[in-house]
Amino acid sequence: MPSVEPGTRLGAYEIVAPIGAGGMGEVWRAHDTRLGRDVAVKILPDSLLDNPDRLARFEREAKSAGGLNHPNLLTIHELGVSDGRFFIVSELLDGSTLREKMSGGPLSPRRAIEYAAQIAEGLAAAHEHGVVHRDLKPENIFVTRDGRVKILDFGLAKFSAAVSSGATGAPTAKQVTDPGTVLGTVGYMSPEQVRGENVDARSDIFALGAILYEMVSGRRAFRGTSSIDTMHAILHEDPPELLQTNAQIPPALQRIVHHCLEKDPEQRFQSARDLAFDLSSMSGSSAEMIAPKRRARAPAATMWIAAIVVAAIAGWFASRAMQRPPKMPAFRRVTFHSLGVPAAAFSADQQSVVFSSVGDRRAGDIYVSAIGSPEMRSMGLPGACVLAASKNGELAVLLDPHFLGGFLIPGTLARVPLGGGAPRQLANDVQWADWTPDGNDLMILREVGGKTRIELPIGNVVFETTSWISTPRMSPDGKSIAFIEHPQTGNDAGFIAVIGPDHKKKTLTPPYASAFGLAWHPDGKEIWYTAAESGNARQLWAVGLSGTPRLVIQMPGIAQIHDIARDGRVLLTQNDTHIRLFARGPNDFNDRELSWLDWSLLRDVSADGRWILFDESGEGGGKAGGVYIRNADGSPAVRLGDGLAAGFSPDGKSVLARHFNEKPGQIYLYPIGPGDARQLTHDDLDHEFTSWVPDGKSIAFRASVAGRPPRLYVQSVAGGAPRPISPEGVSGYLICSPDGRWVHGRGPDRAPTLYRTDGGAEIKLPAMVPEAVVIGWSPDGKSLRYYLRSANPAPVYTLEVATGRSRLWKEIALPEGSFGALNMRTSADGKTYAYSVVTNAADLYLLEGVK
Repeated sequence: MPSVEPGTRLGAYEIVAPIGAGGMGEVWRAHDTRLGRDVAVKILPDSLLDNPDRLARFEREAKSAGGLNHPNLLTIHELGVSDGRFFIVSELLDGSTLREKMSGGPLSPRRAIEYAAQIAEGLAAAHEHGVVHRDLKPENIFVTRDGRVKILDFGLAKFSAAVSSGATGAPTAKQVTDPGTVLGTVGYMSPEQVRGENVDARSDIFALGAILYEMVSGRRAFRGTSSIDTMHAILHEDPPELLQTNAQIPPALQRIVHHCLEKDPEQRFQSARDLAFDLSSMSGSSAEMIAPKRRARAPAATMWIAAIVVAAIAGWFASRAMQRPPKMPAFRRVTFHSLGVPAAAFSADQQSVVFSSVGDRRAGDIYVSAIGSPEMRSMGLPGACVLAASKNGELAVLLDPHFLGGFLIPGTLARVPLGGGAPRQLANDVQWADWTPDGNDLMILREVGGKTRIELPIGNVVFETTSWISTPRMSPDGKSIAFIEHPQTGNDAGFIAVIGPDHKKKTLTPPYASAFGLAWHPDGKEIWYTAAESGNARQLWAVGLSGTPRLVIQMPGIAQIHDIARDGRVLLTQNDTHIRLFARGPNDFNDRELSWLDWSLLRDVSADGRWILFDESGEGGGKAGGVYIRNADGSPAVRLGDGLAAGFSPDGKSVLARHFNEKPGQIYLYPIGPGDARQLTHDDLDHEFTSWVPDGKSIAFRASVAGRPPRLYVQSVAGGAPRPISPEGVSGYLICSPDGRWVHGRGPDRAPTLYRTDGGAEIKLPAMVPEAVVIGWSPDGKSLRYYLRSANPAPVYTLEVATGRSRLWKEIALPEGSFGALNMRTSADGKTYAYSVVTNAADLYLLEGVK
């Protein structure tokens, strides 16, 4: 008998229909009456409630699993109790289990590798939070209709019982076990699980190896006539060679599976992150990497016997060459300290690597490391960032880089010998630089008068644009400059372009959702770059001057290319970057983390301090991004729609959002409660930052027409044409005064300025340091609040508009390991504040064997 019937209410959830049942309880489709969405509800069995210790332990595990936010893990919304029933609420999935996917026979190697890489990514995210599954099997892996893999029942496996000795494929038993008892499902348990020993993340890696074996072979890796026989095989036998079961399986995949299935945990992959890296490297390679070519047939005998013999011998050698497995790309790790690595380059002799490290808040130092050695030598340039290395043994570096917002980090350009010495300063406010091929001159990038320009040599402008540009690089012959152009400030979406001797720009690629990092191939025929078509998981691409992009290799995480050696070795980083969201209310003793997916960027705090507005534009947000609100008490977030968020309406009933995947981007109004979204702008402007005018009848926004610098506009919510209120070249966040008369922004000269919403004369404010970010007004409208972005603790000041005096308002201690606050907002009374920070760990690699 089911424990509930359709129509039953469990708290805010109305049971709709059964989905399935298993040892850990019944699963039902339900409707969340509070948020108006369908969810999955798992009702736990009564046997779990018999023992308070077991129940408390279960709660701890469920909460641990609920704290995991990753695209490849099932999202848990709530752990609740109603009428004595304990239940777990999770996202509702549409698709099928991996077991169902395999019911028709083995999967193709390419599809199996794709699924396994996603499983490994999910495991890595869980393991990094100290959560081990311990019951990974095809039944616990779900594949959605769009191909996204989700791992189910994280944290619940620890409450599974010893396997009965009945059937080889029995699911996890329902009884709860004590320490020392065998846990797991026969056929997927690791040897240490079979022996009843303590297990760690490497047991999950063993289980994934068994699953991957089954996906490509169509048979279990370990199977006997009974559970005892199967466990004996796990302990003492190796599964049949994969190539015996499927001739299309690449030898590299067989090596990965064997490495996962080592009996000794010390001999396996030591982290799911490393396993994911190897698998994704295979999934992004060419078809030849996945399936070796078949033997070529010998030519027909149509000529003399001697010719036949020669042809036969030639055919034999050719067929042997075609059967030889293709060489797999190899990754060699350069750094071993998980530092942030914003830039790196090969030394002149190509035997060392010079790179910048990032500390808690800013560029930390420049280091040199000999290839093949784990040690690194500091150059004694604290706060500096390397940009490029010349053939003559000199470095181009930025001294005292300061963060202006978005991706703009200018500093003082200097040249310094790699062997050591005092830097010689060359130019101020430089964002990037690269050496000419002869190593005698520098090409630089900087912003002047609201426009980004490339100069070669310094002072001679060869290209200028209103967009921002990243990583410009000189071609090997010195005749062309390649770069990534980004149409919008604060957004790394962009495309690859090149200018030749005539200084005319040629666009080579379509726009990418994220693009950062670029290098010329040594032969000068291609430009290699790292970009993502959606989200922010950048991969390695190449494009020729004819403009046909190709994917070079796919890898997990966020890749960034830095340099290519003369022999084709690639220097790149694999970044694990997250934007985390924190808030503190008037009754909180500590900052509470409210991060939801991987890119939780704060946008606003409601006037009463109860609600936090943010968006997700990383991998979790997908191609269109997502606008979310979340209660400051930590309740689950609610997705309002696509796009990037802007701000709460004055009455708190709706929010503004911008659709960045539209061209040009338009502004929308999303109701928080019932109602439909509404498009507010219908023009040819590309809209960026947006703010409410406090009367709730108008909005102010920054927008631009193609090819022109942005300016500020005001438009009625009811409709009508936008009205410009500023000159071109305005930047910075837009903050409206409480009386609705003024909008703060930075003028074309980057000076803080107040613009009248009725179009009247502007007011220049006292100069603030470049890294100062205005976050709001005092309730009386007499002062602005601003903070210093790169400091920790982050000091928040008030600036009296009338007198120009600043005073410290409060200090906010940011989480350790963050690089300063990205965005910060407060409630009207200042008692609630919220902010987002970036955390990043990067490993620098040499990539060999790619073409």
